[in-house]
Amino acid sequence: MPLDFRPLPWLSHPHLQTILGHWWPGRLPLLRGKPHTFTLSDGDRLVLHWNQPRIQSSAQPLAVMVHGMGGSARSRYMQRVAQRFLNEGCQVVRVDLRGCGEGVALSRRPAHGGCSGDLIELLEAMSARYPHAPMLLIGFSLGGNIVLKAAAELADRPISQLRAVAAVNAPVDMDACSQLLEQPRNRLYERFFIRDLWRQAKARQRHFPDQPAPLWAAMTRLRAFDDHYTAPLNGFRDATEYYARASSFPLIPSIQMPSLILTARDDPFIDVGPYETLPNRPPLDIQIVPHGGHLGFLGSDGRGGIRWMERHVVRWLMAQLGR
Repeated sequence: MPLDFRPLPWLSHPHLQTILGHWWPGRLPLLRGKPHTFTLSDGDRLVLHWNQPRIQSSAQPLAVMVHGMGGSARSRYMQRVAQRFLNEGCQVVRVDLRGCGEGVALSRRPAHGGCSGDLIELLEAMSARYPHAPMLLIGFSLGGNIVLKAAAELADRPISQLRAVAAVNAPVDMDACSQLLEQPRNRLYERFFIRDLWRQAKARQRHFPDQPAPLWAAMTRLRAFDDHYTAPLNGFRDATEYYARASSFPLIPSIQMPSLILTARDDPFIDVGPYETLPNRPPLDIQIVPHGGHLGFLGSDGRGGIRWMERHVVRWLMAQLGR
């Protein structure tokens, strides 16, 4: 599938792509569906936002979507891409990771960038419930790292229905990306992420008052937040150990299923270096476009829209099903 992305005129700058890509929502779809919960082996629960196409059958493809850091199933990109899958006749499950979105009161532990085990539990349960439905898995930003890690870990115990994976702007080397966020030019993004993570943490503490709250010092830098909160609550010694063990980069070469790994060379805080060293051969399809920022990719999608990445990823995944 050719890489035909061209940024909109005057919008090739990475910060414009990133900021406008987030704040320019366009027309959001009206997604109807009742949330469900999925209980993990340790008793925490995920919230699943399940949407069905108009015509339904037990063998319809099932697209499982994972949001990024500080986001939820209701993040705008999650809603837009879900509608594209529905238009292709897929069932769609948008996952609220632990303590995120509508699951804030349902998990004692917070989500983290390496929580692939949660995702594997969910996929295995879905494969048992829908044995004839081919599954697709897609993650955005930090969710992209999670799905790549899960895909690699499934190499030794594959789920036959899981046919393909896609990851967009994934921080495959979390330590390197953390260092990029600490640079002065990225201070706006770091504050944005810390704000959302702080809100999630405070909301969780209202439901679990015995859980520690993030220290005020953790409001200053993302690494400090992960040092004081994310890492210890998830069994890591500190942020350094967390980043090393959660990063998907060293595991990606072991992935055995078709996998699209898409990023932009000018993403302000995703280090492109690791992408350039990955083996770009089947089943991996490493795609690095010159412009696009972080989850921006504002340019013609070939159908009259401007969300190139969203159409490109859905087309790539559907092509793996021969559609």
